[in-house]
Amino acid sequence: MKKIISTIFLVVTLFFGITACSLPGEDSDVVIFTQTGCPHCEVALAYINTVVKKDFPALTVTEYNIRESEQNHQLFVKYVQKYLPKATQLGTPLIISKGKVFMGWDPDTQQNFSNHLNQLNQTK
Repeated sequence: MKKIISTIFLVVTLFFGITACSLPGEDSDVVIFTQTGCPHCEVALAYINTVVKKDFPALTVTEYNIRESEQNHQLFVKYVQKYLPKATQLGTPLIISKGKVFMGWDPDTQQNFSNHLNQLNQTK
């Protein structure tokens, strides 16, 4: 009986410890994972560097290029494990903003991201 209780305690502790841990960059309002040579990343970054920084100057943005370092790539994997544990396809840009995930970049994603930022800005 003690073994069962100890095992349950260990599993619960590990589960909550892993999911409760904050990752580098999570204190930012927007975290974006990009990679060199990705045209969608370039468009998303241009949008963030012009529109977002102009219209939402109080929001903090952190970018990680997953091709610049193994550390950035490993961080990308950790974010995916935390925010997209059942994903079967991954890509960049990957944007996480206060628990909301935006993957890829097209007009619909841009509009959804913009709507999210407007809501986020209202709560600041």
